[in-house]
Amino acid sequence: MSLILRPPADLPLGPYSGVIGVNAAGTAVGVPFQFNCISDAVGDVRITVVDEETYHGDGTGVEGAAVTLRDPVTGLGLATGRTDGPVALVHFNQLWANVSHRDLHRLTISGPPKPPF
Repeated sequence: MSLILRPPADLPLGPYSGVIGVNAAGTAVGVPFQFNCISDAVGDVRITVVDEETYHGDGTGVEGAAVTLRDPVTGLGLATGRTDGPVALVHFNQLWANVSHRDLHRLTISGPPKPPF
């Protein structure tokens, strides 16, 4: 048996699961399935990290914030980078080449330590 999926173009990305019922010769069985809707679309990530000092201080982004691109299922870090200055552009390290560009990802951001008042 072969199953060919043709999801609509506007199907949200992510995992889908269910059970397919198979009936033959008076016997029925449920066959579980899972597929992951992915996309051929690619793009760049530009992240501006801000905090209260951005709005109540000099208006620049947070320099030195750690940004990690994570697998949404396992939580494993796929690529990491740091904001690099006033525009807070993130440059991901060499791990970026190993990231599947066809799936959902989760970003985590942690700022640099703040000096005491």
